[in-house]
Formats: sequence, structure tokens, C-alpha cells
Amino acid sequence: MEHKPVMLSEVEIVADEKTILEKVIDAMEKNHYLPHAHYEIFVRHVLFRKDSSSVHYITEGSLNHYLKGNKSRFKVNQMKLEAFTKFGKKQSKDYRTMFMISIRWDYLFVAKWPFLNKKKLKRFDVEIVYFDSINEEIRLEIKPNKKDDPERVVLRISSNDYAIKEIIIHSDETRHQKVIFQKFNDKWLPVYSVYQYNKVDDLPQNVSIRIAKFNYLGNKAPNNLNEYQGLILSIAEPAQQ
Repeated sequence: MEHKPVMLSEVEIVADEKTILEKVIDAMEKNHYLPHAHYEIFVRHVLFRKDSSSVHYITEGSLNHYLKGNKSRFKVNQMKLEAFTKFGKKQSKDYRTMFMISIRWDYLFVAKWPFLNKKKLKRFDVEIVYFDSINEEIRLEIKPNKKDDPERVVLRISSNDYAIKEIIIHSDETRHQKVIFQKFNDKWLPVYSVYQYNKVDDLPQNVSIRIAKFNYLGNKAPNNLNEYQGLILSIAEPAQQ
């Protein structure tokens, strides 16, 4: 790929898009990785009809999430679930804590997205769509080079250290995800995420939205780690109603 100038206002940069993305990948461990990370997470998960005529159920509450490498342990602090329709009651029994799995997708080193893997970059086309020298920000748009793959990704990147500020993923017409990162000391960590799924049980009229706010508590294991459960146990544990 040839180097090309990107003109924005009075700013001109010379850039190779994939080189920038490779620098982001090379800097991920320095910018984002923690061998241990402890978060308090506030969650709301809503299942409703696309036409907004009814809400099937709402789950909201808080939990602690301790990550050691890619392994998760959860502690549910409080959780409230209200089902308002017959379909909502059925779904709440099947999926009442499935949002714990989706929360794991908000961590770069757990999700393992292929567009952040150097060995898989040949599958993607990359384009610079925005550059701001004052706020030190670059935005890349990433698309699979297969025409039948509808996925589109936008990365907001710090041009200072190549850290990821935000990821927006449109997998297709049914799945959308956004994760926002904030700098704590020298690491960029998730602080907010949204995951939307526009098709539940193959019913396109239903929309599922999970919103999570992350409060980073530190890079040490909690003192009461014995109260935390592994992922499978956490999924099996019913939410309090």
C-alpha cells in the first residue's frame, strides 16, 4: 500500500493505514494490558420490542469482576430483574446473567478481535477517516475485504501513544458494539460499553441492549476473592428478583 497524504483543514499527514494499525497492535500490551485487573461494573440489560410498544424485561445492578489474564471471576453485589411480558419471563429464565459473558467482550485481550491481530490483517481494508493534530486523535475505518462480509469497525486512536480510545463494531444489521477506554496512570482501560443485538431467538422485532459502566478498582486481587465465582457458576446463579 502506498503512503498517501490525508488533508484535514490545514493539516497534512503522510500515513500508511495498515502501518498505523500495526503500531496500535504493537502498543496494545504497553497501553492496555494488566495481568490483574479489578472492576466494579454497573449494568443495565433491557429487552424490548423494536417498535417500543412494550418492554419484555429489565435487569440492572452491580457486580465486581476480577480478571487474571483471560480468566474471570465475578461477585454479584446486587441484581434486580423485572419481567413484564410472557416472552420476557421466558427469556429472563434463560438469559438472566448472560450479560456476564458479553461483558468479557469489552476487554481487548479477551475478545481477541481479528482486526487487532497482525497475522489476520490481510483480511481487512483500512482507511484513515479522521485526523486531529490538536487533540492527538486518528480514526481508522476497518472493513473485511470480502464483499459478502458486512462488518465495519471504527477505531479512535491516540496519535501520541497509539492507544485505543474507542472501538465501534457493526457486525451486521443485528449486532452493534461500542467500548470506550480511559487512561488510568499509564493504561487505557474500559469505562463504558454498549452491546446491542437486534434479533433475539430469531425474532427480529425484539431488541436487546446491554449497557455497562466500569469503575477500575486497581490491579490487585480483592481480599475476599473466595467470594468470587468463576464464569460458569456465575451464569448458573439466578439474579435476585
